Amino acid sequence: MKRSASACRWRTVAEPCLTSMSTSPPALVIGVPPIGTAAAIGLTLFFVCAVYTHLLARDYSPQFGLAAGFLLLVVATLVLDLAA
Repeated sequence: MKRSASACRWRTVAEPCLTSMSTSPPALVIGVPPIGTAAAIGLTLFFVCAVYTHLLARDYSPQFGLAAGFLLLVVATLVLDLAA
């Protein structure tokens, strides 16, 4: 089976970048988990405000259900992230 040229080209370009980013001293000092935790906290605040706005406007449309569902998912992600 023959590989496509674009897949090989992407791998040769991205592999050195990914290797250098994963072993660089700032990446080791800062680490990736705090970025994920910050994102989870930001999304939690966003969806809390979204649900609050829907409740304030007495809007119980399907979008309210989506906002509430995503809020539950984000809170679960944040709890699991902080527990790890």
